[in-house]
Amino acid sequence: YEWWYNFYEFHKLAMDELDALYERIGDNQFRAYDWWPTVEELKAYVAPKPEKYMEFLTLDYPYNVKELATELLSKRADEVKEDIIAIFPESDEESKELFSEILSYSKKDDKTFDILTLQFVKRRDKTPLYAGYLARFGDERALPFLMQAIEEEKISYSDFEELRFAIEALGGTYDKIRDFSSDRS
Repeated sequence: YEWWYNFYEFHKLAMDELDALYERIGDNQFRAYDWWPTVEELKAYVAPKPEKYMEFLTLDYPYNVKELATELLSKRADEVKEDIIAIFPESDEESKELFSEILSYSKKDDKTFDILTLQFVKRRDKTPLYAGYLARFGDERALPFLMQAIEEEKISYSDFEELRFAIEALGGTYDKIRDFSSDRS
């Protein structure tokens, strides 16, 4: 794993979680009549600590480590949402992209909606990516932003398809016939 910068630190985090589980079992803190912890207790002790994975996103780690941390935090988006919202404005564009992905998995709220729509409007070079985030977030208030983007004359066919998918995912429709025969993308 020489190609994975700080793999051992990531591995240590997992091992520390496992050690905590073994310690608890060894200390007999589980109910005496249980031979093994319940599924809920086991999940609570082997679940990753969100703050540790946030460090992988906010500190100087390779992009592949950040992607893995993003994937893990996406499953716990509501737990880290407020932390992400707090640091979002000062973050670089790469981090904002990863944070937006995590936020797209969270429950609907105005702050998250504002961040995702702002990034969609601001990052037109990543239209398919941010359209997908808006579709996943599931807030139909994003429809006007998506409709405005799909109406642009100079969008590529692939951007058009992603925008149409996002519009349909949010309950909208786009039936206008467009000609993309000159699109070379």
